[in-house]
Amino acid sequence: MILWLLLLLTNSDYDLILRFYNKPMTYENIRLSLDSAYRDDIVELIKRESGDLKSRLTTKGNNLLGMRKSNRNLSNGTIYGYSRYKVWIYSILDMKLWMAHSPPKKNEDFKKYLKRRKWN
Repeated sequence: MILWLLLLLTNSDYDLILRFYNKPMTYENIRLSLDSAYRDDIVELIKRESGDLKSRLTTKGNNLLGMRKSNRNLSNGTIYGYSRYKVWIYSILDMKLWMAHSPPKKNEDFKKYLKRRKWN
């Protein structure tokens, strides 16, 4: 992991890792791992991006959101040109870091936020 990345993770992020590291990838666990005001929107995005948790990227790479490789993420390589994560919770934390880089504006609709951030 890159040193500056360690500085971006909070104690609550480390708690999430400890809490969910060995938990199965289920919608219940995903929902419990999200503390965002956009929890329901993110779960819907995960359903769409992951093919209802059945896509090859999700099952083989623990990538729930189609996150691409970047210097900010928690991936341990790539799969099919996208980030591969050791465990699914790292995919959630990578999304959290992506959102922290350019947070939603106050009262911004999640779909408008994704469009503004050029989410494909």
